[in-house]
Amino acid sequence: MLERDNVRYELDKDIVLHAIEDMGHYWAFNIRTGARWSLTESAHAILASLKMHSMTAGDLGETFLERYDVDPAQARKDLEEVLAEFLEHGMVRRVCCESHCGKASV
Repeated sequence: MLERDNVRYELDKDIVLHAIEDMGHYWAFNIRTGARWSLTESAHAILASLKMHSMTAGDLGETFLERYDVDPAQARKDLEEVLAEFLEHGMVRRVCCESHCGKASV
């Protein structure tokens, strides 16, 4: 599983998620910039988890492993890659644990 750390991730406030689960279609929209992304079901599930509350990478990894029957090492690799993509596109942001530094980071 992913290492636990003080960095938490959250869905950016400008990101809206939409799904038509019966058809297997999942999207994320940035309501400020107009950017939109087509997502896999698992990527949508990760973003939906972060919409509810901020989570560490370790927490996300555990949630992912509970939901999907995948090898833990493969899950770690996939989650690290998808989080990097989400950060690059501004879909999620890092939030420093308040007890650690007392402020959010971008």
